[in-house]
Amino acid sequence: MMQGVKFNFGYENRANLKSLAEDFPESAWKSLKRSERTIATTERAKPVNVKRQVIRQRGYEHLELEHEDVAEFEYRPTACHRSYRMIVVRKNITKEKGETVLFDEIRYRFYISNDGKSVTPEQIVFHGNKRCDQENLIAQLKSGVRSLCAPTDNLLSNGAYRQMTSLAWTLKACPLCCCRRHYATDQGTKQNAHDC
Repeated sequence: MMQGVKFNFGYENRANLKSLAEDFPESAWKSLKRSERTIATTERAKPVNVKRQVIRQRGYEHLELEHEDVAEFEYRPTACHRSYRMIVVRKNITKEKGETVLFDEIRYRFYISNDGKSVTPEQIVFHGNKRCDQENLIAQLKSGVRSLCAPTDNLLSNGAYRQMTSLAWTLKACPLCCCRRHYATDQGTKQNAHDC
């Protein structure tokens, strides 16, 4: 590894890591406080939120984040020769169905880093959150655009597949627009006009 290169990556939620996190004493966890959104101008009036009422009335399942905690431990992945900092975020989520509160669900998210102890676990989590979904975006770019991957095995079939897809898109975008006729009567005569 090159000297001076620091990394913070989201890590897969594996069973061994989850069992390690579940065995942590409660004193190892610190509350994760997210900063409030700052508004540069005056705050606009919010419309009435009817979504929650609809969820309750129709008996849908609703998940709501109650609080988050953060902890860290040293972890050596199987393919590595040294150990790294593993940051774990415990999310306490309340699960409701209609008017009934079912139970609290605990979910874990993991981040691996080689940053020094001067960087707090909270800073590593927030840095990972700022990147959002970039790992998935990079993976999609590496594997190519899915629209160019036709499910056929030769060039002629690929061309036919693309032509059919183009035709289907055209029909969806402009449904029968060329076949519509508008009849207008102007002084007793019938005139045909095409839409497109």
